[in-house]
Formats: sequence, structure tokens, C-alpha cells
Amino acid sequence: MMSISDQYLKHDVRWTLTLRFWTLLDAASRQKQIEEAKLFRAQGQNEMAINLGMYISQNYQSNEEVSDVYRLIGKWLAEIRSSNSRTILDKYLKPAVSIAEDVKSTDKKAMEKKCHTHFHLAHYTDALFRSHEERLDSNGGRIKEQNVAKFISTLAG
Repeated sequence: MMSISDQYLKHDVRWTLTLRFWTLLDAASRQKQIEEAKLFRAQGQNEMAINLGMYISQNYQSNEEVSDVYRLIGKWLAEIRSSNSRTILDKYLKPAVSIAEDVKSTDKKAMEKKCHTHFHLAHYTDALFRSHEERLDSNGGRIKEQNVAKFISTLAG
């Protein structure tokens, strides 16, 4: 006959195993959803990919996954040009970097993800910078610059 403490121990072990099972199942489900979003994007279903990414980012709290999802959403929005640059930077790419930095893991995979996230932020900001430079260097950009200078001189003068 089992003692009460043995019964509690057996129950505790079952509970722990059940909890681990559901945690693993939940992690697998999240990873499946991330891969599904990537598949939507590869198939050209941009809205579906972005919406699924947003759902994942709002409903799961694992820093590594949320950082990855924010990075992907920011990258996809930038590629299809469906959002302004300030939104992409402030809502997705900068938070992705901040969250990635908060992950304290030093294993190779975590470090690669951090580097990848920093790369996407740097790549996007570089593209913005180049775009602004091209606009300023264009004939229309020079005319605007001259008009602004004239306007400022009339205000001062």
C-alpha cells in the first residue's frame, strides 16, 4: 500500500511530466507557426505572413521567438514597402534588437540570432540613409534645398 507522501510524489512527477509535455508542444506549435508565416511570405501571401507574425508576437512571450518574429515582420514590411520607415524601425526592428540583447544565452545559436537581428537593423537603416542621399542628390532634391534656404533667408532678413 502506498503512503500519502508516495502518492503525492507520484502525482507531482505526473504533473511535472505533463507540464513539460505541454511546454514542448507549445514551443513546437510556435515554431510551426513561424515556419508557416515564412511559407506564406515565400508564396507571396504577404498579408497572411505579416498577420500571422503579428499574432505570434502578441500571443507568445519567449524572447528569442518574439525577437525573431519582430525582425521578420520588419524585414517583410520593408521589402513590400507597406509601412513607413518610422513604424518599421520603432515597432519592429529596434524592439527585435532590444529583445535579442535581453536574451542572456551565450550559445552559438543565440549569438547568431543576435548578430542576424543587428544586421537587419543596420541593413535597413543603411538603405534608408542611401535613399535619403539619392533624394537629396537628385535635381528635385537640390531645388527643394535651395527653396528652403531662400525661405529661411526671407524669414531672417
